[in-house]
Amino acid sequence: MGTGGKTAHQAYDVTPTTPGPDGGTGPAETAAQAAQIPAELQALTASFTDGDLDPADIAGFQAAAAKVAAALDQYGDGSDELKAALGDAHAQQLAWLQQLTPQQLQQLAAAQGFQHPELVGLSGKQPHPLVHWLDPFYPADITSKQKIQEVAQARYAALAAGETINGLTLADLTPPPAPDDGTWTASLADVVGLQAQIATTLADLPYAKWGMSVEQLTAVDTGLTAVIDAENKLATASCPDDPHTLAVAQAAAAHSISQALNGKVKTGAIPQLREAAVASGMLTAEQAAVLGNKELIAAARRSTPQGEAGALLQTADERVGQVADRQQAATAINELLGGPLKPKDPASWDAAGTAKLAELATLIGKGYQAEAAINLWHGQAGVPLQKLSTVGAADCATAFRQWAKAQPVGELRAAAAALGLDNAGSGTRAQVQNYIAGQWDTAIDTAALQSAVTAKATAPKPTPAAGGAAPTAAPAGVNGAANAPASPAAKPKAAGTAKAAGTGKAAAPIVAKSAGWVAQHADLVAALKHAAASNSGLPARQDDKVVAGWDFGKGTSGSHLGGTHSKSLHTGPDGKPWMFKSDSSGGARAAAESDAARVFAAAGLPAVPVYRATVAGKNGSVQPLVTQADHFPASPKSWGQADADAIVRYHVAAWAVSNHDGHAANLLRTPAGGMLAIDLGQAYKFCDSDKLSMSYNPVGSTITHTLYQAHQSGSLPLGVKVNPAAAHPVLAAIEKIPDSQWRAMLHDTAHTGAKKGVSWAPAMRQRAAKTHGIPADKVSTAQVAEAFLDAAVDRKKGLRQAFTTFFGGELKLPGASTLLKGGQ
Repeated sequence: MGTGGKTAHQAYDVTPTTPGPDGGTGPAETAAQAAQIPAELQALTASFTDGDLDPADIAGFQAAAAKVAAALDQYGDGSDELKAALGDAHAQQLAWLQQLTPQQLQQLAAAQGFQHPELVGLSGKQPHPLVHWLDPFYPADITSKQKIQEVAQARYAALAAGETINGLTLADLTPPPAPDDGTWTASLADVVGLQAQIATTLADLPYAKWGMSVEQLTAVDTGLTAVIDAENKLATASCPDDPHTLAVAQAAAAHSISQALNGKVKTGAIPQLREAAVASGMLTAEQAAVLGNKELIAAARRSTPQGEAGALLQTADERVGQVADRQQAATAINELLGGPLKPKDPASWDAAGTAKLAELATLIGKGYQAEAAINLWHGQAGVPLQKLSTVGAADCATAFRQWAKAQPVGELRAAAAALGLDNAGSGTRAQVQNYIAGQWDTAIDTAALQSAVTAKATAPKPTPAAGGAAPTAAPAGVNGAANAPASPAAKPKAAGTAKAAGTGKAAAPIVAKSAGWVAQHADLVAALKHAAASNSGLPARQDDKVVAGWDFGKGTSGSHLGGTHSKSLHTGPDGKPWMFKSDSSGGARAAAESDAARVFAAAGLPAVPVYRATVAGKNGSVQPLVTQADHFPASPKSWGQADADAIVRYHVAAWAVSNHDGHAANLLRTPAGGMLAIDLGQAYKFCDSDKLSMSYNPVGSTITHTLYQAHQSGSLPLGVKVNPAAAHPVLAAIEKIPDSQWRAMLHDTAHTGAKKGVSWAPAMRQRAAKTHGIPADKVSTAQVAEAFLDAAVDRKKGLRQAFTTFFGGELKLPGASTLLKGGQ
């Protein structure tokens, strides 16, 4: 299929038009630079801009596309000239694809293996979905490309079931290729018989609802098992007599069953289907035991799209691991306590004693973390897993404190030190008891305890002044921590979260001695030093594909780091320490944290880079650990002006990604005295309902609230203030990011979150419904993701006005209006 003439390439002249040295039009690069561009990249660009679409063009496109992966691998990290060449090739490829008609795109996609290409792009909106699907500069297995194919397959199934879509019927389509992967040979009569069996069973299948008798629920389970068994037989058949009829029958059955089962099995147990799924090899018994009814049905059907089925198996494996962690922890706790788990009884701790206390606290924490993860999915209808009978974490902590009162404080300090409390010897009995209990009770702020203990241990000893007079204390924030004598550093210890902070002392905060006529100069110097100090502790970002391919090995438990998510520590192939956090949300949380770290970096703010990864078969994220870092001090009494400015800049980026979890434990003091953001896993969690206000604080006190409250109460150190102009560099950096790039940076957050139904998904579904003028239940997952990206762009565009209003209105800071003038 051609266009009828050699004119397409004339629509986009690719000759550079940058003014040359003489002021006229000339080449944008020198001959020397052009000589550095590999010949295959020049040929690649030319092949994308040459001629009509005919069989030769299809072959030419496929040949050029095949070079892309090799070119990206070879030159993607090369010189600026090479990267520019890749960018040019990508631009020319998009231009070539975008000037094709829908029919030409369909022809090209069909040649690349796309099924039913005529069923996407029906809205007429540009760019056509097949432009993205055909784009070889993006991997073939990314979620967005899979989704385009899934949409086409679902629409074909609806047509096969007798429906019409956009005026099309099944007769309007090109017959699909005959299935060639059947495991048994069916006659045409077999196919017709299975179709009839499916239709009859579906018609007789009742809705499962509350109040049904055991016999009625059993009838639902029996019918459900029968219809899925018949569908699976049909899905695995081959029919040499009439392969086209078989293909239509398979698609029609898949659609009819999906429509009929929608809402029919919301409650009640379905043990027969679970047993059948295990017997068929679709699931293991352990996997079947942790899936809800809806998940089990999808996992048991062979017509479920491969990507969705794979994600369900991954989810099941993650849950199986959580159950195993919970049981192992419970068993070990019972052994240490000398009998059944009774942490509510203070006397039950006697069997463990202080010698086993650190081990026991770690195991209790691991058990509660696993239980918390299980609680997120256990409530789904039909999950047969029995909950573990345990007392609450707070009750367990209370019992422990009662028992600990009678134990030697030295032994408690030793246990706390083994659990990671630096300078434990300086801690009071209450501090070390609470630090130990904080290993499982997340209501206890172990980071604040660490800060208090460290402050006591490192406080300068007062020395008698001449003549016996007491020394005069220097004003905090002037000579304070910056001039305190440094204590000897202990051995370095990696730190990726605040609870993993190293025993090596981070440098004191960099404080400007703002007094007299040198104030502005001193503040500028301090700010520059603070920026350099913050970035000095920042691990360099690796290529995402490289990190994704690394083998991190088994690793060791990171449960002592605290938090609600399972962690493990690993030595990466680079020889450096890394932390892995598993993601029970199916990758949504890992995507949000990784994308948020990218936003921070793009805004010019130091943040530990985060990568999505699979470690030991579990989905999650990995991040390098910062060595010799310490907790960022929670008390503003030790902050200098550079710290206050850094917190303001951090607030801009945190609001941009809707992260409201910025407490002191999620910030590090680098060895050079800077500030480094970590743990952005709650990014966008509250984006559907949050507001930029002192009254909004969904997860407790944050470092930004502490700063502004100290300003309002007049408790900031002498010479330290909240400066609205400090926000300008971050605002300017984000404003320079094109909307398209912003959407691309947040693509994984949007699409993974929409697919997994995270907290913001319902609100974005309503937004999409309003945008498209359709009922909310008709909104697709892709439309939910696009609504999220629309909202993210809206927030990006409104950042400067939002902070001008916040600083000038709620905080009543002088100079807030200068933000609207570029911070001047």
